Amino acid sequence: MRATDKGLYSQVEPAKPKQRAYCSSVLRSEIRETASPAPAVVVYQLKPDLKFIPNKLDSTSYPGKAVYRRPTIERAGAVAERGGAAPASAPGLLNRHISSPDVFNPYDEGQIEVWTGAGLIKVIKQGRHKIVPEGDSNQKKRGRIHGFSRASRRRMMQFLAKVCLDAGLPLFGTTTYPDIFPDEAERFKRDLQTLIERIKRRFQGAGLLWRLEFKVRKSGINAGKVAPHFHWLLWSVPRKFVFKAENGKWAKVSRGKDGIWHETVRFYDGDKVATVVNPIHDDHDRFTEWLSRNWYDVAGTGDLKHYNAGTNVKVLTSKREVFFYVSKYMGKAASEEGCACPGRFWGVVNPKNIPMGKRKVIPCTGKQAAQLMRFMRRYVRSVTQRKHRFNHWAMNCMCHADSWLERLPRLLNLSLGPCPLLSLSLAATAEPDYVI
Repeated sequence: MRATDKGLYSQVEPAKPKQRAYCSSVLRSEIRETASPAPAVVVYQLKPDLKFIPNKLDSTSYPGKAVYRRPTIERAGAVAERGGAAPASAPGLLNRHISSPDVFNPYDEGQIEVWTGAGLIKVIKQGRHKIVPEGDSNQKKRGRIHGFSRASRRRMMQFLAKVCLDAGLPLFGTTTYPDIFPDEAERFKRDLQTLIERIKRRFQGAGLLWRLEFKVRKSGINAGKVAPHFHWLLWSVPRKFVFKAENGKWAKVSRGKDGIWHETVRFYDGDKVATVVNPIHDDHDRFTEWLSRNWYDVAGTGDLKHYNAGTNVKVLTSKREVFFYVSKYMGKAASEEGCACPGRFWGVVNPKNIPMGKRKVIPCTGKQAAQLMRFMRRYVRSVTQRKHRFNHWAMNCMCHADSWLERLPRLLNLSLGPCPLLSLSLAATAEPDYVI
């Protein structure tokens, strides 16, 4: 906003220098300005047919008149006499940096987003909630991914905090490679994509989140090298289900003429390829065995030990277990570096099948947003017992969202007056699949 903008106000008078009031005896001796009578009342407003686009987040340093969105009457207060104390402030205090509560500040706006039934609350102030449209010229183009950054980890943890665990607990799985593993990102990302497509075809109502991690091998001929493996969180995947024929190169399931299902596994026995056929006497297939067969067939290692110990599935029985596995495996910071450009380190598949919390948007003022952010910072420090750096314009807190939602009216009414809790319930927006 510049003073040279024309046609923005219907009636605006030029800015006049304000009288400076000092309370300290040292500063009073430096006053050179004479007191003048209070100016007349000025009424001015922003034209409703024009669009105001601010280029500053703080209008206190603007030399002209303040910016208003509605008709406002500003009355000048009393001016301190020469050698006297300021009438509007306590002795020894200067409040020129504090905006007047009587003047409507267009920057004084905020927004609170709460995911009910989940564990995330987000506070934004001063118009930072405006979304940049995709493909905008000002939007930066993403480069090649070289590692699991802190920002990527933060986005993944925020997505997991939006999940409603009351609707159903996920399965936690791990898929690893044997002593011979792919070094290039194209190969293990191809294995990841192939397994995801098989899960989507077999379990059409499933939703999952995968996480890539590198680990140094401690045994074998490749001891000391960094090998990739994947962690999984799977929702709406049954533990038992009926058999279905599978025709893979290294592992397949077929039904004989006698009606009994048979499992065929091929593996390397020296320089030859051996085959083992095992009859299945159970009427239902299990997800642990299904994942072991399909990952062995996708990786195509031909190592029988990899078939027996290449996967692991954990049935989570409580929210505490979910938080434990997410913090220990999914949210762990990268300790080893693999190949140069491994691509994405995590992704979501079929987010519409993942139970998400309901998003509630609560508009508020900027001061109420700042007060709530102050409470959230204290809460985070009390829980983690350490100091953190926080953004002054927005903040995300992973906590019990329903408990905070119940206390919002009481917290924001402590010193800020009534809060306009105009809640708007919105269903969680479906996000695109992030696979590779």
